[in-house]
Amino acid sequence: MTEKGFDSFTSIPAVKAAFSSAGNPWFSPGAMRFFNSTIESSLIGGRYFITSERMEKREPKLFTIRKVVRNSDGSIEIETISEFQEFKTEDLARKALKVYRESNND
Repeated sequence: MTEKGFDSFTSIPAVKAAFSSAGNPWFSPGAMRFFNSTIESSLIGGRYFITSERMEKREPKLFTIRKVVRNSDGSIEIETISEFQEFKTEDLARKALKVYRESNND
């Protein structure tokens, strides 16, 4: 099992820059387009954010909670904290993230 930690970032652009410099394509325009994904929130707690995705352009967007983690080998990745597209609104995702952070003393 790979141990995971976290870096505390100041903003979404800082996270994107870290991913870009690590050669990780998670935030690349092509990946974001492929998943019809949009970053919906600012960075929360230095490592959390909310995305929305649409499987088809005409479907409603649904929301997902994400977390930036760094593996013990130094690689960086995004973990999905909620179920993928679990929330119908950003507000519901924000409320769930608040509960998650409180229950994890974060």
